Amino acid sequence: MQTSKIFIVPFLALLCILPLPSFSQLSVSQAIEMATKNNGNLKTTQLEIVGQRALVPAAYDIPRAGLDLQLGQTQSRPLDYTLGFIQPFASRAVYKSQEKLLQSQVGLIEKRLGLEQNELAYRVKEQYYQILFQYKLKNLLTRQDSLYQTAAKAARVRYQTGETNKLEAMSIETQLREIQNRIAASQADLNMGYRNLQALLFTAESLQIDTTTALKRNISILRSVDYEKTNPLIEVLKQQGEVNSNLTETEKQRQKPDWRLGIANQSVTKEYGYTFLQGGIGIPIFNKAQKARIEAAKINQQVTESQLQTTLKQLQVNLDILEQQQQKYEKALDYYEKSALPQADLLVSTALKTFRAGDIEYVTFFQNVQQVAQIRENYLANQLNYSLIVIQIEKIMLPTTK
Repeated sequence: MQTSKIFIVPFLALLCILPLPSFSQLSVSQAIEMATKNNGNLKTTQLEIVGQRALVPAAYDIPRAGLDLQLGQTQSRPLDYTLGFIQPFASRAVYKSQEKLLQSQVGLIEKRLGLEQNELAYRVKEQYYQILFQYKLKNLLTRQDSLYQTAAKAARVRYQTGETNKLEAMSIETQLREIQNRIAASQADLNMGYRNLQALLFTAESLQIDTTTALKRNISILRSVDYEKTNPLIEVLKQQGEVNSNLTETEKQRQKPDWRLGIANQSVTKEYGYTFLQGGIGIPIFNKAQKARIEAAKINQQVTESQLQTTLKQLQVNLDILEQQQQKYEKALDYYEKSALPQADLLVSTALKTFRAGDIEYVTFFQNVQQVAQIRENYLANQLNYSLIVIQIEKIMLPTTK
């Protein structure tokens, strides 16, 4: 199943050049709403729906009436005429089945629109949390930089008083420059994240996400949710099955005889005004081609049903895997929040205090600080991974979740 392509390279390149005029803080739901409103592919699909709806009355496409005139000798020598009007039409069941087919095709485009909206919402949420992660990582690195700044001052004092050698002060300065380089890289990643979000939202306006949003996304999924009734891809396949079923029924109805009704007026030996009714029936004697169409429509029904069952199984497997991953990250976050982070806070405060007091060397201080930094970065990374898993689960089970 092909979905709409969200990224447009020329547009993204233009965004990288244009100045950023204003700031607008966005929540996740507001970002999704803006993307849905501005996305050109969604607008195109909406136009397709309007066009398909306009086609529904074509189901009652009655063939053109015939008006025939005959002039000439029909009896003896006099010149006579025959003027006839005849209207062919199919059975009423054919027109009703054609209307039902066209309406189901409207429904198919509507379901496809829902699938595209779900895919777009998924990409927006994914990019939003990537930006949120980069923002929090930058803040973490900034705090780490502040810690190194404090340690560097203490090292310079210790060096000036002769308590340590120049190597220690140089080592701290080196680590300070390294963390500052990471902050710059993090800022670049943050800027690129915003550019990607602008592309998804089809806007050149400068954006600012709600940085108070928790990086760990709350999961509102209940296992009792029947994703077979909510998943957009399943809805598309079910609707495609309905279209194929209606197509099969329409082809069957077209096997029925056609009808013709008419009226004629003629002259007989130059006496005018002889009127009579006429009618006829078109019997499909050579119907091999029509039977082939019916058979092809039935096969398409089977293909769609097979695709539906395969997709259901794949989604179930994917959902099981995602839920296992979600539980894994949930346990990891529980460990960090209850044990690792409190210990890390205590460790870094103690390490700085004892280093400034001269009770430990720089190597020991650096090892402790690096351990704490790694714990905090791992915590952020686990929060991001947890949220991305939740977003994937939402994509399958609750596509309307903001």
